[in-house]
Amino acid sequence: MLGTVNLSLLTNTKMLAQAQSYSTTISPCVEIKIELYIRQTRNGSLSAFKKLVECNSKAVPYLIKDLNNPDGTVRFITISVLGEIGVNAAPASRYLSASLNNPSKDLRFLTVHTLGKIGIGAKEAVPALIAALKDRDSEVRSGAAEALVNIGTGSKEVVPALMTALKDKDSSVRFGVAEVLGKIGTGSKEVVPALINALKDKDSSVRSGVAEVLGKIGTGSKEVVPALMTALKDEDSSVRDSAADALGEIGIGAKEAVPALMTALKDEDSSVRSGVADALGEIGIGAKEAVPALMTALKDENSSVRNSAAEALGKIGTGAKEVVPALIAALKDEDSSVRDGAAEALGEIGIGAKEVVPALMTALKDEDSSVRDSAADALGKISFGEQDAFLITVIQDSSIRDRDAEALRTIGTGIKEAVSALIIALKDEDSSVRSGVADALGEIGIGAKEAVPVLMTALKDEDSSVRNSAAEALGKIGTGAKEVVPALIAALKDEDSSVRDGAAEALGEIGTGAKEAVPALIAALKDEDSDVRSSAAYTLVKIGTEAKEVVPVLIAALKDSNRHIRHKATKALGKIGTEVKEVVPVLITALKDGDSDVRSGAAYALGKIGIRAKEVVPALITALKDGDSDVRFMAAGALGKIGIRAKEVVPALITALEDDNYDDYRIFGYMAISAIARIRGNLKYASTNLIEALKLSKYDSVFSDSLIVSSLVQIGKDAVPVVITALQDKDDIVRYEAAGVLGQIGTAAKEALPELTNVFLNRKNVNYVRYQALRAINTIAPDKKILSVVNIYGDNFMLSPYYGTGSRASKVRKVTRNYLAAQPLVVCKVSIIRTLLPWKCPDEKLTENIETQVDKKTDNPQPQKRL
Repeated sequence: MLGTVNLSLLTNTKMLAQAQSYSTTISPCVEIKIELYIRQTRNGSLSAFKKLVECNSKAVPYLIKDLNNPDGTVRFITISVLGEIGVNAAPASRYLSASLNNPSKDLRFLTVHTLGKIGIGAKEAVPALIAALKDRDSEVRSGAAEALVNIGTGSKEVVPALMTALKDKDSSVRFGVAEVLGKIGTGSKEVVPALINALKDKDSSVRSGVAEVLGKIGTGSKEVVPALMTALKDEDSSVRDSAADALGEIGIGAKEAVPALMTALKDEDSSVRSGVADALGEIGIGAKEAVPALMTALKDENSSVRNSAAEALGKIGTGAKEVVPALIAALKDEDSSVRDGAAEALGEIGIGAKEVVPALMTALKDEDSSVRDSAADALGKISFGEQDAFLITVIQDSSIRDRDAEALRTIGTGIKEAVSALIIALKDEDSSVRSGVADALGEIGIGAKEAVPVLMTALKDEDSSVRNSAAEALGKIGTGAKEVVPALIAALKDEDSSVRDGAAEALGEIGTGAKEAVPALIAALKDEDSDVRSSAAYTLVKIGTEAKEVVPVLIAALKDSNRHIRHKATKALGKIGTEVKEVVPVLITALKDGDSDVRSGAAYALGKIGIRAKEVVPALITALKDGDSDVRFMAAGALGKIGIRAKEVVPALITALEDDNYDDYRIFGYMAISAIARIRGNLKYASTNLIEALKLSKYDSVFSDSLIVSSLVQIGKDAVPVVITALQDKDDIVRYEAAGVLGQIGTAAKEALPELTNVFLNRKNVNYVRYQALRAINTIAPDKKILSVVNIYGDNFMLSPYYGTGSRASKVRKVTRNYLAAQPLVVCKVSIIRTLLPWKCPDEKLTENIETQVDKKTDNPQPQKRL
């Protein structure tokens, strides 16, 4: 049976594992190799299948021989390989033709598809494929038609044969043949009339499909559009819908159909009406006469029709000036998609009518973000003369600024004169306008660089809100405003605290380009307003201040009455990252601060600074028991970053991992493991604790598991004895991970070969553990025979190590289904191929069977039959 692994090979794996590795210089596509690949494909090896495809034409003569193999299974696989090789498998087409007489419908089906894949090289098979158009199986007949078109032969017999097949008794065949004839299109004068005649087929699905095909043929034949116009009156709504879509596909070339489409706008079926409106939009300016009918459709009872009508009016463009009032009314439609379509249409029309701008401005407040975005885009496209008045009106409306700043940015960048208009508006007599203008320039960002001088002037405005907005805007414009630093420094002394705060934040946005502001910011750390002090501390961090200038002030800030300032001071000290002895005592004291953010920041800073003072470790170990998870998180990370070799660190971290009361268990575990991995005093001791951490992590975190593995691999040979012990753990995941670690360590893990072999040979182990052990054996001591077994396992057990376990089960199932669905083969329609090549066939039942099989692994750890 395909996929059965030779028992003697499994039994002797132990010897293979201990065998010396060797390399070969034999070309991968010489006769001996090709014959080996062919034998391996018979055992279900996907890698061998791929190798044969890679050998391409060199493999074809050997594959042709296998077409006569008495074993039907072998012929299935061989034909599949030839199909994947494609045009270079042309010499096989004559032999494949013989398979079209095989009694197996599955084999005939696979053969016609393979000949289609060979394409132009399979001309010898044309007579046999024409005969297959009369095959007793409908799928074979459909496949034969498709193959004939792919071959692209100019044989005069092909088109008549296909036209005859267009009258096949099976509707699915007629449908398929129609699609095939559509690919030939106007290349044959008989095709279009035959397809038009098929619009009268008794089966509505065939008529619908034919309409779609005619749409793709387009104006290459003058008969197409009239035929589709007739189909707009078909008794079946799906046919009428397809006819409308086809006319839309043809576009401006279907202009003569506009009257018929206008009539169809009254169709009883809403999907047809919607499709008709779409078609008129695709015809564009040529459908100008349909504007009144589309305006009426804006009031259709169905929202999809109204939306399509609005979009169509936009596509018809400037020829629809008279529709502006109707589209403005549609901006108030109860359905958001209609409002969105109306806004887009107004933008496409691009008319600066007086009533358009206010309506779109109102739409900027719409509850639906897509409507707001479309309105903003439309305003950006509209050309009108009074940008100043328009922008000022927008700016005055705080609800627009507050609700959707992105809309304001879109308007600003979409109108070329926007920034110039805003600069002028900064001189408006109304302070709320000036403040709003500054905000708007800030939202536009770097694109408003030319406004920097006037914003600098606005820093001296008589109104504090204007000065504050100007400062923030200069910060948002960013590095393009380096020259404003002196002005912002002066603003740090403004009488209004909000202005001082805005100036401090703006300097932070400018970043390293604002280093000259450091003295002023240090002075601001003593500001009477806590927000200013907080912003100053944060900005000093972003600028990257020298320690000698700011450390004393930050130490003093650690005693500030405002918790936010104390927190930012700790972060600033960590950011500076210099070993300054006087910092350590105050940070250790801060680990006991009444605010958890301050304690967390202090732990972070100690780790960032990396001071190895003896008093730091005990303080951080104590912080591992803090009642706040963020503090514990940072304390663990700090112990790792300091890299201290003190043995008391490891037990403290492990104890912390064992504590079930930690609410943020995964993150804390990740940081704790990270800290353990940095211990370099006793590698065996570190390895032991890493294994314990793996057991304690409860497999809830991919991050912690992967970090443990990478840490053990990094330790390398010294970790091997401990990892070997883990191969005997009672937990499947631990054994799987241990085998994976040994495989990644590689040749340095040779002493693990006997135990890995035992894991593989032990039938009580679940399949994925056995497979992982075998992979590790092959990595440590490569051998081609072991590799062939690995390939078979990889093909037959494409299973994630965590499939069906714990909280990850549903995610892994999804990944597996996606993997299967991403690599389909046409041959998967054949039931036996789905069985033989499960890794390639996204069959729902097969996937469910795989899931069921894997989900049962913990209840029934017995090996599967194929093993």
